[in-house]
Amino acid sequence: MSLIFISLITNFLIILKYKKISDFLNIYDYPDQERKIHLKKVPLIGGLIVYINFVLFFIFVIFVPDFF
Repeated sequence: MSLIFISLITNFLIILKYKKISDFLNIYDYPDQERKIHLKKVPLIGGLIVYINFVLFFIFVIFVPDFF
């Protein structure tokens, strides 16, 4: 149960601080005039959040026998 709590807190902090994390890692998609329709730079941290969720889910499934 504590692993699930740690996972929720980690995800919540990443979601709240995604702009600061993107600034620190410099992970942005910059607009160009050919293919992009956005006008400002867009943080690409959403993929990282999804990846962290998948990794934590598989860790729970492997190490917590009664996860489901």
